[in-house]
Amino acid sequence: MVEGLAKRFLWLPILVGFFILFSASSCEMKVSLSPQLGPRVVSPAGTEDVFEDFEAYGVGQVLPSGGWSVFGGLPTVEEGIQADGLIGKYLRVDSGQGIRRIGYWRDFILEMNVKRSAPWSVLKVFFQLSDDAEEGYYLVGGAQDTGFSLYKFSKGERRDVLLGRKERFDPGGDWFYLGIEVSGGEIKVRVNDEEILTVKDESPLSPGGFAIASEFDAIFCDNIRIERRR
Repeated sequence: MVEGLAKRFLWLPILVGFFILFSASSCEMKVSLSPQLGPRVVSPAGTEDVFEDFEAYGVGQVLPSGGWSVFGGLPTVEEGIQADGLIGKYLRVDSGQGIRRIGYWRDFILEMNVKRSAPWSVLKVFFQLSDDAEEGYYLVGGAQDTGFSLYKFSKGERRDVLLGRKERFDPGGDWFYLGIEVSGGEIKVRVNDEEILTVKDESPLSPGGFAIASEFDAIFCDNIRIERRR
């Protein structure tokens, strides 16, 4: 349309050029001001049993502290860009390390923000974990394009039982939202805006605690929230 106008009205080239330049500038401005959609940022609701954003810790401080115990090493608190895009604190969990919360949750929602330090970083989240860590459930995954798998393990079993799998699912290279909801033996797993797993265990395990661990490379976790449903 602009080229046609230029041909028809040869006396308006300057005006046409100004119009094109102004339009391009306006488009660039709109793009630069458009909101950047990020992950759901977990925040306290006042009804949870546990909320941990690590802001009360010093940079470089190691756990255990604040009701957490550790295994496999000493996870440390770091400072950087959080899931909400602001500078703040979060926990770094290196390969083979983990944190644990003793408790007795049966029906609950567990949610957190997670980030991988490398594409091959693997996250493991245990729940309904017995005090002796001999039985429970765990979700494993997050490495680039490998997906997530949900397992159940119990005393006396020779191998872990696969309850469900979401294949070839990549949560992305930045912070993502992870939510695990358990109700009456039904387990739902949500990553960002997608419910990736829904399974029903007909013989659910006893109430238990939680643990978060990493394999192959570090993961970062923040805004850990646990709310009991009953």
